[in-house]
Amino acid sequence: MHFHRNLRLVIAALLVLPTALGAAQGVAQELTIRELINGERFPGTIKPVDLPATFRAIALTHSGNAGTEEVGFTTYSPYSSYYYAPSVPGVNGPATPFFHGLLKALEAHWTDGTVVNLSGEPFLVVYRLSYDASRMMEDPGATESALRASSLRLTLVKVRGVQSLTPMPDLTKQSLLETLGLTDGARPSEASAKSVTLARGKQIALALIMYLNDNDEVLPFAQSTQAVKYVTEPYSKSKTIWNSQNPNGGGFRFNINLGGVSMTALDAPSETPMVYESQAWPDGGRVVAFADGHEAYVDRARWQALQPMLKRKFPRQGRPLPLNYGAGWQPSK
Repeated sequence: MHFHRNLRLVIAALLVLPTALGAAQGVAQELTIRELINGERFPGTIKPVDLPATFRAIALTHSGNAGTEEVGFTTYSPYSSYYYAPSVPGVNGPATPFFHGLLKALEAHWTDGTVVNLSGEPFLVVYRLSYDASRMMEDPGATESALRASSLRLTLVKVRGVQSLTPMPDLTKQSLLETLGLTDGARPSEASAKSVTLARGKQIALALIMYLNDNDEVLPFAQSTQAVKYVTEPYSKSKTIWNSQNPNGGGFRFNINLGGVSMTALDAPSETPMVYESQAWPDGGRVVAFADGHEAYVDRARWQALQPMLKRKFPRQGRPLPLNYGAGWQPSK
C-alpha cells in the first residue's frame, strides 16, 4: 500500500514536468545491472553544459537515511534506497550568495521523469551535481577550477521511499551554468546529443501510444511522417521532438508500413520499429522507438538486423489519410 501511495506521489509531482509522460503513463523500462554499469542506457556522468533540455530540477526528500547512503556499482543492493553511480559529496563553505546557490544546486535532482525497473524495484532516474570538494578544502584557490570540472552523476532513487517532490522552476540549466562559471558557450557533446534524441524518441512513442488509446489501438493510417506529426501533436504538445540532434542531420520518421495497423496484428511489438532516425550517427547507430513504447540507441549491426521488420506488411484498417495531410505543419526551430 505504501509503495502505491508513493508511486502516485511521484507521478503527481512529475506531471508538472513537460517530459514526465513515462511516469505519468506508468511506463517503467526494464534495466539490467550490466546495462547500468556499462552505461548502455544512461551515461554515468553528464557535463552540466550537456544537460539535456528535457531535464528539470526538483527537490526530493526520501525516507530513512537514504539521503546520505551511497552505494558503488559492485555493491549494489535492491534494498538500498538510493543507488549512486558514483557518490555525491557534500560541501562546507561560507554563507555567501555564491554558496547558497551552490548548495541549492547540490540539493537538486535533475530528471525527465523516466522510471526504470531494476531487480524488480521501480527507480526514478535522476542526475545530481558532483565535484571535487576535497580539492577545494585543501586549496581554496582551486574553487573555480574544481567547479568547472564538476559533473552530474547518475542516481537511481527508489520510488517507494520518496516522501516529497517539489519542482524548482527557478533553478534552470542556465542558472546552474552561471553558478559553476560555465557560461562560455561550450557546445553539447555527442553523448548529450544522443541523450536528448533518445528522450525525444520516447516522447514520440508515448504520443503514439496515447493516440492508440483513443483510436481503438490502431495506428494512424498515414502515408507520410508529416501526417503522423500532425495527428500526434495534441498528445505530445511539442513539435521539436521530431528533430534529432544527430550531427549528420536528419530527423525521426514513421514506419509507414505500420499505417492503419492494429496493435493486435503485431506479433513482436518490442522488435518492430515504429519511428526511427533517418540518418545514422557518426558511429553508425540510430535512435529507434519500438511499437511496445520503448526506445533504444541501436548500433549499426542491430539496425541492419531490424531491416526485415521495417519491410514487413501487415493488414490495415480503415482508409488512408490524404497524401498531403498535415502539409501546413512545420516543426519549431
